Amino acid sequence: MEISDISNDMVLTQHKFTKELLKDSGLTKFKRAVTPLPLNIMLSASEGTLLEDPTLFKSIVRKLNFLIKTRPDLSYTVKTLSQFMQSLRTSHWQALTHILNYVHNTCGQEIILKGEDQLTLQAFSDSDWISITGYLLLL
Repeated sequence: MEISDISNDMVLTQHKFTKELLKDSGLTKFKRAVTPLPLNIMLSASEGTLLEDPTLFKSIVRKLNFLIKTRPDLSYTVKTLSQFMQSLRTSHWQALTHILNYVHNTCGQEIILKGEDQLTLQAFSDSDWISITGYLLLL
């Protein structure tokens, strides 16, 4: 993790790690992707051909799990792909490729922690009936 001090603010990034992750993926050409997963995608544990060697897939997903520390927009996507680790299919690889395209196109994102004279605690929650809950606490 890279931490920079700019004025009274702190900037958290993982630019170097992200570039290494993309290089390790073996992809050489990236397409434009504006969402972490394709819209209306339905992944299944039984549809599609099994991957012959899931080693690279598992390695990339493990690295993505580390990347979500500064990229919370990837949390749901990485969790979704992690559910299929026991039975990886070609459709999962296609979804992973889409995620890597998204990461490549949004590589410059960072978290800015603003320095303030006064501390204020704010909490936000978003949940739905499918038990997917998101929350954010700001101090």
